[in-house]
Amino acid sequence: EVLVPAGKYLIGSVQMGSGTTLHLDKGATLTGSGDAADYPTMDIRWEGRWQPGRRALIYAANVDHIAITGPGTIAGNPQMAAPQNPRGSVVLEPIACNDVRWEDFTVTQGGNWATHPTYCADVVIKNVTITGNRDGIDVDSCKNVTIDGCTISTGGDSISLKSGRGMDGARIQRPTEHVTITNCTLTD
Repeated sequence: EVLVPAGKYLIGSVQMGSGTTLHLDKGATLTGSGDAADYPTMDIRWEGRWQPGRRALIYAANVDHIAITGPGTIAGNPQMAAPQNPRGSVVLEPIACNDVRWEDFTVTQGGNWATHPTYCADVVIKNVTITGNRDGIDVDSCKNVTIDGCTISTGGDSISLKSGRGMDGARIQRPTEHVTITNCTLTD
């Protein structure tokens, strides 16, 4: 368990490992740096295709039993999130993870999608507040997802369910399935 006490912390992209819980105490804020070197370029899924892009501020891949809990805040950096070639950094992006839990914290977008669970199973997003001007939660080819009690105020899609695009999506054959969304407040 990684405990973040009250205070302001400037970070680059962080990768979570299996069995890790990141807990943000009240008054704790993790803010993404404005230095591109802090966000490695890697293959990411963007608009339904795998292509080069910047790693998320909080990233995980091929791990199990991970969580982020609050009541603190994670703030993306607008300079690093801006659409660009390669794709800018999103705030939270677990890829091919099982048993993902996000609960009781706030995400402030930097200018790209706030969160992008991809190829994940058994995802619970509860009482998370997301503000910004792009998509809030982009569920991409995931199964068994629960989104409950979230407040999402964005200028894009509050919640988007995706499974790839065109022939690429058909070829991969990984649908988003078994998603429950309850008790959320969605505005833009």
